[in-house]
Formats: sequence, C-alpha cells, structure tokens
Amino acid sequence: MKKTVFAVLLALLWLVSVASAAELKVGAKVGPMSLKDADGKVYTLDSAPYAGKVIAVYYTVKKDEAFSAQLEKANIDRKTYEPMAIVNIKDISMPNFVLKKAIKTEQDKIKSPILLDDNYTLVDAWGLNKKAYNVVLIDKSRVCRYIYRSPDVLVPAVEGAKLIALIKEYQAK
Repeated sequence: MKKTVFAVLLALLWLVSVASAAELKVGAKVGPMSLKDADGKVYTLDSAPYAGKVIAVYYTVKKDEAFSAQLEKANIDRKTYEPMAIVNIKDISMPNFVLKKAIKTEQDKIKSPILLDDNYTLVDAWGLNKKAYNVVLIDKSRVCRYIYRSPDVLVPAVEGAKLIALIKEYQAK
C-alpha cells in the first residue's frame, strides 16, 4: 500500500512539474536562469556583463555567420545591449572536452562569454527548440520582447532587421 501511495505521489509531482514548465511568451517576465561558460564561471541575467542591459539570447548548436555580420553592421551601442551566446552542447556530437576547448578559444577571441547548456535548461524553462536556432530578446526589466524559433540555423534577413530594430527600440527605453 505504501508503495502505491508513493508511486501516485511521484506521478502527481511529475505532472505538476511538467504543467508548470510553460513556454516563454512575448510580454512575459523571464524567470531566473544560471549557466556556466567553458571556464566554469556562472552567469545569470543580472550578472556582469548583462546587468541593466537589453539582452539578446542566441541559443544554438551552430553560429549564424550571416546574421552575425548583419548585427555587426548595425553598429549597436554596447553600453545598453549585450548578446548572450548559449551553446546547446547536449545536441552536439563531439566530446565535451573538445567542444569546451573550441568554445573557450572562441570566447577568448570575441572577448565575450559563451555559455553552455548541457542539460536543456533553457529548452525546458523557456520552451526553446532543441537542435535549432532560437533568439530571445529581453528588455532591461527582464520582460521577453521577441522570440524567434527556427529548425534552421539561419535567421532570415527580414527577421534580423526586425530584431535589430527591437534591440535599438528597447535600448532607448
């Protein structure tokens, strides 16, 4: 009898946790998150260099070179904006130590943290797509202002322009 009650309680607890993990929507407050970079340093939405800034979260398994170039040309003021690159390492078929070394090299090159999600932390918390390209724009008050989910790695130019315009708009607020 005790085993049955325990099993039922576990099933109910699991159902409650699944139901509470809602997909992030535009206009909703973004919940707290915490991820590490390749060096093991922990970052949150409110730690340096992200504190008080508009944040564009780029969650991917591969860098989008075309959109990166489009973003570079936009010449966005970094005083009030910070990109947050997050690599979904769970879906990359490469040994973690090799992947982390490559990410560390890129992180040192761009002089900006590259965070690692090895357990679908944001996929589960924000409803992002696995093995895909996701962009989430978060304003200074930590409200989601834009979400782009794609099965491809590429952000179409029109979406890139829309995102850049929104970054500039929320920087001014």
